Amino acid sequence: MPRIPRKLRMEPIVEVVTELRFQSGDKGKISLLPGLIFNQFGKSFPNMEALAIPPIELEAFATSPTHRFHGADGIISVSRRTTAFGVVRPYPGWEIFRERAYAVFKFVAQSGTFGEIDRISIKYINLLPATPTEDQLALTNATINVGGRILNNENFSLRAEFPKNGLTGIVQIITRAQTMPTERAPEPLEGIVLDIDVIADGPFASKDIDGAMKMLDAAHTYEKELFFSLLNPSELEKYGPEY
Repeated sequence: MPRIPRKLRMEPIVEVVTELRFQSGDKGKISLLPGLIFNQFGKSFPNMEALAIPPIELEAFATSPTHRFHGADGIISVSRRTTAFGVVRPYPGWEIFRERAYAVFKFVAQSGTFGEIDRISIKYINLLPATPTEDQLALTNATINVGGRILNNENFSLRAEFPKNGLTGIVQIITRAQTMPTERAPEPLEGIVLDIDVIADGPFASKDIDGAMKMLDAAHTYEKELFFSLLNPSELEKYGPEY
């Protein structure tokens, strides 16, 4: 396993999302949660958006967001079973990101809206810039052989799961990807995506947010391990690793 940098001076991160998922909730309190969140965090997340979802309360839609709150500090989203916090580029760094996520998760967990915490997860979407004609896979340590054909600049997506110590790391590699322009990052990027999602399964007690956050820290550490193991050493040097 290569040395893991403490941070990168230039980040390839385009989006980060952490999600707290609950086993069940009080229907009456769930309907009040968007208002409670806006009252608590409205100064930092002043733009509330109600999302169109099917009115039928099927389990398949239980994790589909019903409301989003946008602001300079990031995005909060809620559903009938989840609360999530995320940011798009530029990434503020783990310490700031964790502090903001903790504030949101602690408030929701202590609101009495939900029961036990079912799981906590974190997902990093990284994009390594490259033109469509480049050997994009060469930016990584991955070698993919399909029926004797070694992939390099082909258009493809790959998904694999890597369990470790109660965590599940889900890695997706997508070539010839392009970001959508946003207000904070109006210039689109294109290249190869390394999408890494790490899930820590509970259950955790509903108010044991500190225990859940410890698992989030472990998930974050594992995410870094997976990402840096995938990155070609010469590509890593472009981002200015600090150890």
